[in-house]
Amino acid sequence: MLDPFFCLRMRCETRHALSLHFYILQIIIWNQKFNLHHIYYFLWRPLYLKRKLFWTKGLRFRRIECSLHHGRIYGNEEVEMRELIKYIILNIVLMKHRLIPILLLLLTWSCAENTKEQKDKPTRTKKQVKAINTDGEGIVKPALQTLLDTFNLTGCILIYDAQKQEYYSNNFEEAIKGALPASTFKIPNSIIGLETTILENEQTIFKWDGEERALPTWEKDLSLQEAFQVSCVPCYQELAGKIGLERMQSYLKQLDFGSMEVYPANLGTFWLVGNSKITPLEQISFLIRFYNEGLGISTATTTKVKNIMKRESNDQYTLSAKTGWAIREEQNTGWFVGYVEKNNDLYYFATRVNPSEEFDMNGFSTARVAVTKEAL
Repeated sequence: MLDPFFCLRMRCETRHALSLHFYILQIIIWNQKFNLHHIYYFLWRPLYLKRKLFWTKGLRFRRIECSLHHGRIYGNEEVEMRELIKYIILNIVLMKHRLIPILLLLLTWSCAENTKEQKDKPTRTKKQVKAINTDGEGIVKPALQTLLDTFNLTGCILIYDAQKQEYYSNNFEEAIKGALPASTFKIPNSIIGLETTILENEQTIFKWDGEERALPTWEKDLSLQEAFQVSCVPCYQELAGKIGLERMQSYLKQLDFGSMEVYPANLGTFWLVGNSKITPLEQISFLIRFYNEGLGISTATTTKVKNIMKRESNDQYTLSAKTGWAIREEQNTGWFVGYVEKNNDLYYFATRVNPSEEFDMNGFSTARVAVTKEAL
């Protein structure tokens, strides 16, 4: 008896890909008590006919192989996929099978759904995919370590050159170590606020309640853009509360921003204290997907967040970034993450540093930015 969760996958060499999902089809066949031999006959014979008829069009089927849970046919073009479906159904007719109407509807619906999915799916270039899938290996730059030593800082500077598709760092082992994201989480937090329409645009106002706050710059009404730039913690804690636990967890899964631990008691603090963490490499992966509209969010939201991230802009470059500062077990961790556009060049960066024993903490806020700009 064939396991209902055991599906067959067929592959062919083509220029474009369309998929038909056979999960339901396999369960139907299993319920009809077909054995493996019958399924091979059912699938292979029309493929053989198809190969004979379309060989001159360059459609070459390589093999049939088994896999768990996923069954797909990859076709050359939609019109040829319809022809393939026709021959599969013809083969069923010859077998006098009773499932023709169900299979016809299932296959037609699958093609339509897949075509829609392909149209709606954000496109990524090969460069972007390579950047996202990298294992963190790259070119070690001793000069970056020397730079950190000059500033009396320890940690990691990670830079990704989008044109050359190369990573540079002083220490790649540090680049894959996680830490609290601190205020760098204001980037995804802003995205979620805009996507849920809690925030309308960059000028949406956070009203000050009149209570004393940690910094004087926070003690006034602030627009989203101002709150982002002065890193107003109470403003973004208010936003997280309005987003709510369920929506926050759902969007965090979609955005794939490190490993955030969120539950009711820490909804307003999970990025500042606790066990949430993100690595410099994950920060850059997130920024690449954000910049290239690969997060599954609206173009309008991407544009608005890009606007609030801009720190400096002149004839030579445009710098977009966010700082972060976390204190855990008396250990200070400083972040500076973002990207810089220089003419036709694009560089992503994620700096995460800790002060050495000799460091003057009065300069920590500016040092994380200064050391990164020197590195770039």
